[in-house]
Amino acid sequence: MKFMSLGRAASRHAARWSSRRTSHRTSLCALVALSFAALLPGIASAQDSAWPNKLLSYIVPFTAGGSTDVIGRTVAQKLAEVLKQPVVVDNKPGAAGAVGAAYVAKAKPDGYTLFGGTISTHAINAGLYKNLPYDPVRDFEMASGQAIYAPKGTPVPIVARLHAEIVKILKGAEGGKLARQFGMEIVAGTPAQLAAHMAKEIPRWAALVKKSGATAD
Repeated sequence: MKFMSLGRAASRHAARWSSRRTSHRTSLCALVALSFAALLPGIASAQDSAWPNKLLSYIVPFTAGGSTDVIGRTVAQKLAEVLKQPVVVDNKPGAAGAVGAAYVAKAKPDGYTLFGGTISTHAINAGLYKNLPYDPVRDFEMASGQAIYAPKGTPVPIVARLHAEIVKILKGAEGGKLARQFGMEIVAGTPAQLAAHMAKEIPRWAALVKKSGATAD
């Protein structure tokens, strides 16, 4: 496997992108994946309106201590405070995040499982793995934040509530601390912006993977 070639290509791409946009700062985008149906009255069922009434799991697809883990734990702690239910971070590393992503893709879409996605889980892996056990677009609802996802089919009102709370967190004091700690710029976005970003990044990284000759299957 030629992972060094892929790494150099990814590094050059990241450097060019960061120099154009944020003077070598990475973006942590509070991006929303909500339809306008979320704004319509009476959409929630009696079951959805009772959400949450038990513990939530926040899946981090990497080991503890990295930026994805730290951000996840910060968001989980603040969500627990506003939702009045525990939000437990569960690290499921492996296969560049594919293990954790596949777990969430198959989870029950009831609003009790969240996922901290990354460029690896939702762009690079699609080109790197020939038999990726999940689809980065079709298998997830995009809740908000640094690409924070829920399983596909999670009720719209729940996704709307999660989005609203996570955006508040990322725009608040804790979000500011994360930005300074990891050199990230927090940017509020829209569903259309996130969809456009993923539509651009997935084929871009697929081309880089193909050019490098790297494989992981």
